[in-house]
Amino acid sequence: MQTNWRKVWTTFLLLTSLFGFLLTLHQQTYNGNPVFGREELLETNAVKSRRQRSTADNEDGTKALIYDLEEILELKATIDQIKEEATDPHLDAESKLNKLKELQDALERLQNLRADVIKTQAIEEETPKTKEKTRPGLNKRSNADEVVHFCNLQLVETVPDVLVEKRISRQLTKQSIFHAWLSLFDGAKSEVNVMSQWAIDGDGRSGDIFSSMKNAVLRRVKLNLLFNNHEDADRSSGYSPHDLKKKAKWHDQVQIGSPQISGLIHPEHIGNIIHSKIIIADNQDLYIGSGNLGSRCTTRTKEMGMVATNCPALALDAKKIWSVYQYISNSTSSRSKLPQIFPAELTTQFDLKNPFRIFNQLDGTTYRVVIGSSPKRLCTEGRSDDLSAILHVIDSAKKFIHISVSEYVPMSLYVNKHQQHEWNVINDHLEYAIHKKNVEVRLLLNEHATHQYEMKKHLKTFMYDVKKRRRSADIEAKIYTSQVDKHRFHGSHSKFMVTDQSGYIGTSNWAEDYFTDTAGTCITFEPEPILNPLVESAQEKLNLVQQLEKIFQRDWSSSLSKYI
Repeated sequence: MQTNWRKVWTTFLLLTSLFGFLLTLHQQTYNGNPVFGREELLETNAVKSRRQRSTADNEDGTKALIYDLEEILELKATIDQIKEEATDPHLDAESKLNKLKELQDALERLQNLRADVIKTQAIEEETPKTKEKTRPGLNKRSNADEVVHFCNLQLVETVPDVLVEKRISRQLTKQSIFHAWLSLFDGAKSEVNVMSQWAIDGDGRSGDIFSSMKNAVLRRVKLNLLFNNHEDADRSSGYSPHDLKKKAKWHDQVQIGSPQISGLIHPEHIGNIIHSKIIIADNQDLYIGSGNLGSRCTTRTKEMGMVATNCPALALDAKKIWSVYQYISNSTSSRSKLPQIFPAELTTQFDLKNPFRIFNQLDGTTYRVVIGSSPKRLCTEGRSDDLSAILHVIDSAKKFIHISVSEYVPMSLYVNKHQQHEWNVINDHLEYAIHKKNVEVRLLLNEHATHQYEMKKHLKTFMYDVKKRRRSADIEAKIYTSQVDKHRFHGSHSKFMVTDQSGYIGTSNWAEDYFTDTAGTCITFEPEPILNPLVESAQEKLNLVQQLEKIFQRDWSSSLSKYI
């Protein structure tokens, strides 16, 4: 066996040495008159895959491995050339987009080849007693971040009606959260999965949401609904999940569940719920945001979310989080404890160290995207938790950190009074950014926060301590008030953060309990500097991070924002 591997690596080194000479010879022979275009070259490489060559020539595993290594070298050179050509400022928009598609094809082929190398190597090295470890750098996750997924990503928000009517604020996103929800339900063809607090009672726009869901059922779309035990969801009011179930065309077309986690992670923590708000349609469209299904979050509170359409990569990853909630709902229905182990199929390989690479066709920008979850107890293998995502965004900032959350209380909340304690994890990272990197910090919080008095007290103390250490520390905080109309405007329910480097949209308030005992979901997105912009329109359009910053500045400068 050692002899075989010596031959393999000797051949590999020879190929590496000769490859540069062959490329030079190729350029000299065909310079200015190429025989193959980039697409033809990729197609030719695909045709000459290891399996096809092995079948035709009846090669053994060692020779097949040599073929794969040779093609990996060829593809790497191809990828480098495509990247160089894509940055040519003289290319038109269509040509640049075609280059990106060629790059995606090449990267996918490269990932498949590396998987083949791993498989071939494992087979060759396997003995009756043991199987040696595969060599470093060729594991299954080593190149996952090189695959680019084409999607449509857009921010969605709710600007309360009264603010628009009185010209105090205006919607900056092309689509509202309300219309995004209707689009998901109205456009669904086979299945919709929902996790939300249920606030649909037939009043106002909640009736339109319910009608959209009912019409989906009548179109024979399968609805899988998970919700918290709110009274509107439990009673047969004519607008509950149970009423949708009555419209079902077949058994189990509408499935409903209510996962409960209160006191199941830490017995002393009570009142904790699934606080996520997720909608997944046909395994390819996705909504994540602060708004719960109902009229209040579409008319009376400020909300922020993201919609990803034609994006099975993100939709299926988010569905794994939804499936964890479904698994909890099924597992805790007869016993009051959480499952110790979740199914293996709910694990993910995309996290903060290995994010998705998403090319957003709406703004021509490639993003590194991560979908996180909380608490850690409900994170399956590979899943980044919500708090780690927040800290990652804070730590990566270089110039500014702008935070807009409904409630930020650095302490434990949902425990007995004598068990409450301070929790300065986020504060510590913000303070480090301020003092060590001179980062600007702005916090915009909600006047209607449940724990508003504790929030103001802790925030004033934090700001005093930061400025006591350094008077020039650049930190300010405001409260978003509802003085315009307390009946029609209930403040800001958003949970988002934007820095000069990345954006974060979540479903959780910022207090210890939300990251240890309450379930939430988040999405982070960071534009890549490489190959941006890929189309001419990207130079004119704001990317998602810039759009989120524009929304923050609109609210920060609003007449309703008052300094603490």
